[in-house]
Amino acid sequence: MSEGSAQSLELMNVLGSSDDQQRIHALARIKAEGIALLPTLLEILERQDATLVSLVWTMIVIGQFGSAAAVPAHAALVRCLGSASPTIRRRAIRTLGQVRDLAAIEHVAALRTDHTQDPSAWFDDDCTVALTAELVLAELSSAS
Repeated sequence: MSEGSAQSLELMNVLGSSDDQQRIHALARIKAEGIALLPTLLEILERQDATLVSLVWTMIVIGQFGSAAAVPAHAALVRCLGSASPTIRRRAIRTLGQVRDLAAIEHVAALRTDHTQDPSAWFDDDCTVALTAELVLAELSSAS
């Protein structure tokens, strides 16, 4: 296993942990290292052994980098739009919006007909993939 893979495995496990303290320490580490950790985070998005929780937290962190992450994260986030999980699709849409990835507009727009409800978001106004896509498209178009 390469060092990058070992690092992504470690970070993936901590971000996916049910222990909030472990996750808080990981988030502090990521904040300290900043966007230099983006390649490791993107590697987590490609891992077959990544859990739903680790994928969601990884995308939350990527979104915090803002527009600096748009180009490097584009391909991985667009691939996440094709996930079988509506939770992952919704989080990818939101992250693409957070990083202001205008190149992903067509990919997000294609999900406006995906009315799958995200079981983790039953209380959200945008509880379906389609509603999340509509909200993010409106945000991206208002700023362009």
